[in-house]
Amino acid sequence: MKKITLLITLFTFSFGFAQSGGTECTVATSIPTTAGTTNFINTNPSNFAFRGGALSGNPNSSSSAWFIFEPTVGGTISVSSCNDDANTALYIGRIINAAGDCNVSSNYTDISSSLSDCGTSGNSSLITNYSVSAGETYYLEWNDNEVGSTFLFDWDFTFTTLTCFAPTDISIDFKTQTRVDFRIVAPTEGTPVAYDWEIVPVGNAQGVGVVASGSSSDVTPSTEDVGASLVGNTEYDFRVRSDCGGGDFSNWTNPFTFRTKETAPPANDTCFGAESVTIEGNIATAASATANPSTILGACFTTADALNQECFGGENPNDDVWFTFDAPDGVTFTITVDTNLGPPNFDPTITLFDSDCDNLGAPLICADPTAFDFAELSWTNNTGSTQTYYFRVYNFTETTPADPTFTYKLWSSATLSNDNFGQVSTFKFYPNPVENILNVKSQNSIDSISVFNMLGQNVMTLSPNAVSEEVNMSELRDGTYFVKVVSGNSVKTTKIVKR
Repeated sequence: MKKITLLITLFTFSFGFAQSGGTECTVATSIPTTAGTTNFINTNPSNFAFRGGALSGNPNSSSSAWFIFEPTVGGTISVSSCNDDANTALYIGRIINAAGDCNVSSNYTDISSSLSDCGTSGNSSLITNYSVSAGETYYLEWNDNEVGSTFLFDWDFTFTTLTCFAPTDISIDFKTQTRVDFRIVAPTEGTPVAYDWEIVPVGNAQGVGVVASGSSSDVTPSTEDVGASLVGNTEYDFRVRSDCGGGDFSNWTNPFTFRTKETAPPANDTCFGAESVTIEGNIATAASATANPSTILGACFTTADALNQECFGGENPNDDVWFTFDAPDGVTFTITVDTNLGPPNFDPTITLFDSDCDNLGAPLICADPTAFDFAELSWTNNTGSTQTYYFRVYNFTETTPADPTFTYKLWSSATLSNDNFGQVSTFKFYPNPVENILNVKSQNSIDSISVFNMLGQNVMTLSPNAVSEEVNMSELRDGTYFVKVVSGNSVKTTKIVKR
């Protein structure tokens, strides 16, 4: 009876296959999805005339031995040719789109590679604890590590299922020179109670040289939460794992590499920090309007609502800057943006809003002409009273323009005066920077004071109903905030530094 049990155990956890693998990814050999170890014997990569393939970045995929793994449950895989001490190169990657061309390198993500990681004198390959998710497709590409040689080699594939699963996709919500806010996608299996994360110098293994780390109860880890300060224009690796409670953790994700911003973001990088501007009146044409200099250099963040408000499709408004102004009733105004650059540089886009930053609706109108160096839109205020508007300017594409500067003109053919804008309050904010108490004063009674962090989150709201107010910021973290004051029809937002 014991012999039968042992025999069953061996067949459950160890399979032997004489497999050469597919000569390209479209005919890749399937790997069993049974938990345990599969032993591949006498793998013979055909036609090692070249080294490389789609995963390794070389289009000569016929020189590789390809395998495919399609798990039905989540877990980790470990792949090793260490016991053979073969002179191999191994690449693993997840296909982004199952219907995409597996021979194209850009269709892969989470790529890991190994040439000589077994700690022996040879160049055998070892990748351990590579995270896999149910329903995803993963390719393995074996290459020779010496051009032109031909040999047979053996290797092991181990699949370990888990009860606690790692997050899937990772993206960045907000990034400056010294701070990054991430967004992760929770696993579809398991119920994490928190997410542990860490940042290490690019290329470092998990846990080695940790620059910042923390735990987040939601899917928005931030270096601000632990007071970490990163270095500008520097590459790092970010990893995260799920904490399912009771000491049950997922494996760490594969490294997500990012680079911090080279320069600090401009003051009007968000809607809450919008620069206050004024319509220039009695202007016949754009040529006679005043050109005001500005830039998107360092711009990196917008509100979540505005990010989703695409006007033309395919745009990327992460590098936008914001402006705000008041328009009298019945006045038609025009916004003109000029970059004086042709393609493929700055392609300016303008979007106009008539709601405040707390509740941005859909844009009233957008401008993205075919000319790369010029954009213009016009709008008439027919609300029956003076209306506050916001407009943002950004580069339509994800590429960084060679010259991020531009000029904007805000003008109208109407003759304007202070009477057109109604009663306007003058606001004062001091001291700035502030340690504890920020003084806010106005010519007229202040209806509300709102304090927002750099993510646009409201962290404090006051209703003074007086011409002055002391705002106690002592409990807030050190950093940059936007203070918005409303007095009648007048609205003023200013940038305050808390120390």
